[in-house]
Amino acid sequence: MLAELGGKLPSATSESYELEGYFVFTVSALVPISGGGTTLIFETDDHALWQLCDVGLGWTRYEQVGADWRSAEPFRDLLPARIRPRPGSTAPWEYDIVFGPKATLIVRLAPDRKNFTYRLRRKDRSRGLPQIKTS
Repeated sequence: MLAELGGKLPSATSESYELEGYFVFTVSALVPISGGGTTLIFETDDHALWQLCDVGLGWTRYEQVGADWRSAEPFRDLLPARIRPRPGSTAPWEYDIVFGPKATLIVRLAPDRKNFTYRLRRKDRSRGLPQIKTS
């Protein structure tokens, strides 16, 4: 998925601290954003909402689930899962989030450096997310 957020990619580094360990993520949703695209949001077992950011998953500006949110179907059978929200990376927007033994969410900075891409790679090659564009 290619995502652009007003020319400014979401960052967790300026206001956050290092998140250690694992969190239990239970739900995923595609959330409409301005310009007609969507963004991927995850919810933890304590109902906190998270989204992709430069270093992994970070807290989102959304405070509650919206009526227009729809399930991110490729993640349905992967959740709930214990996920390390800050998987470590060599550069901003260059990381992989492991969903147990079944799949990995791959996040990369797009060539224009204003967007990022993500795709779900399944180990069994079934029902994965293709690389998707969001603007």
